Amino acid sequence: MNHRFHRGEKGNEVVYNVLPESVNIQTDVIQMKVTRQDRSENLAVEIYFIADNIYRMKIMPTETARQRYEIPVGDVLVSELKGDR
Repeated sequence: MNHRFHRGEKGNEVVYNVLPESVNIQTDVIQMKVTRQDRSENLAVEIYFIADNIYRMKIMPTETARQRYEIPVGDVLVSELKGDR
């Protein structure tokens, strides 16, 4: 086990809870905030429908000093993904 990443973990089950008031459902995306039971920080979760039972889930910290890097649209994909809807 890599102790650098598991510092403070005691082998207990980690429980995450969805904050019900944060759930936002649209036709192609579901957004919500999730909190870890033993910590006060929140995570933003976005689930995108792509096509044929294919989904993309993004999990991002909401309260950090610096934002996580995201690759700009167009840098990786040749074209936009087309959903079946």
